[in-house]
Amino acid sequence: MKSGRTVAGEREKAVSDSERQRVRKATKNRKIRGVILVMLACGIIAYLSVLGVKSWLESYNIGVDDIQKADYDLSGITIINENGGDVTNRVKRFIGQISKDLADLGYTLEKVVAPVGMLREVDLYIRDFPGFIKTDSERDTAISAEDIDRMIRYLSERGIGEVTYIDVRTPGKAYYK
Repeated sequence: MKSGRTVAGEREKAVSDSERQRVRKATKNRKIRGVILVMLACGIIAYLSVLGVKSWLESYNIGVDDIQKADYDLSGITIINENGGDVTNRVKRFIGQISKDLADLGYTLEKVVAPVGMLREVDLYIRDFPGFIKTDSERDTAISAEDIDRMIRYLSERGIGEVTYIDVRTPGKAYYK
């Protein structure tokens, strides 16, 4: 023992029941506040994520009004959906874009058929071409139009006139029958 200190000075302070309850309650309140702050932060992050995804999706989504305002015209093209009903906006956008790409190459698209049971296949009928062209609505329209042009020129250079269809659905390959 050091001089000037008593045994009673070393003794712990007696804590009453009410003080212990107050300390426990304060500890519990701190934990609850921490959980609430974490949940609030997660909620804010989730909300901002949803807004970001929504704006990203809207930037790639084209509505019906946008199709009508587009720089291509679907009025001269007959569109037939063999599954019944109307074709989707995505397919309309594909038709409009490939029509424009084919027009740039000197072809006129007259009729488009969405065959029964085929999800992405779109059959194109071009003026002054005896058959039809099978395309994939997921492919780039400019590449498909170039493949169509290349195949039609190939057939005409070789004098092949009896063609039922041309298939340009596979990238880098084209078939005819």
